[in-house]
Amino acid sequence: LMIMQFSISMALISSAAIIFNQLEFLQSKNLGFAKDEVIIIPVKNDEGMSRFDAFRNEMLRVDGVSAVSASSNIPGGQFNQHAISLAQNLQHRIDASEAFVDYDFFKSLNIGLAEGRFFVRENPSDKEAFILNETAAKELNVEGSVLGKEILWDQNEKTLRGTVVGIVKDFHFQSLHEPVRPLLFALSTRNFNHILIKLNTTDFST
Repeated sequence: LMIMQFSISMALISSAAIIFNQLEFLQSKNLGFAKDEVIIIPVKNDEGMSRFDAFRNEMLRVDGVSAVSASSNIPGGQFNQHAISLAQNLQHRIDASEAFVDYDFFKSLNIGLAEGRFFVRENPSDKEAFILNETAAKELNVEGSVLGKEILWDQNEKTLRGTVVGIVKDFHFQSLHEPVRPLLFALSTRNFNHILIKLNTTDFST
């Protein structure tokens, strides 16, 4: 009986230690983006997005709101996947997850820039441009930099063309059990399912 009790105690202690280490890992793991102080509002219909500009302008007047953006997908959620390839090398295609974002998406989540630039309002041609993560840029097997290269992006019924203007640092947008996979960002003003509000709580009035 004593041996059985001792064995059960050791098993419980070991289980508690494993759970503690897992929780500590989840809390300390660098995901590659800032998830704290971000409010996410789901968008259910086109009417909600039609008022996004007015909503963003009003929110930016509130002390403590540092950025307001929108996206079709958010880290931890589901992502569609389609093939992408270099226009100069159509035979080499890779599957890439995809997200439609607005200009301030990367600022809202503090996603780092590895090379190039983010989308900017002053450049109308960005509506036909793409941003890749580091994994996508690497798997395209480009000699030199992928910046400035033309990408073909297969959709269900059509193929979109765009120039790569930036490469963001890899971040975990799926389960930590999965390796970081190729990811493509395209600029949009309507294909959104989420509004993101970035807060700076130190600026809130008491």
